[in-house]
Amino acid sequence: MASYIETVREEGLQKGLQKGLQQGEQKGFTLGQLEAAQKLLDNKLLTAEQIADTLGLPLQQIKELEARRH
Repeated sequence: MASYIETVREEGLQKGLQKGLQQGEQKGFTLGQLEAAQKLLDNKLLTAEQIADTLGLPLQQIKELEARRH
């Protein structure tokens, strides 16, 4: 029984680790996109709508960045 429990535990740990890594990677990617959006807004290179379309971010999120800038 102990080896079965250990196997199940190990599988759970591996799945949890993998999920955590994927979530961390996605969060890092999104933060990178937000930083890029902020730079584009700061330099007035694109409108909020253009940035949202280009980076695939929600327009509301870009507008929030824009509002914080002022």
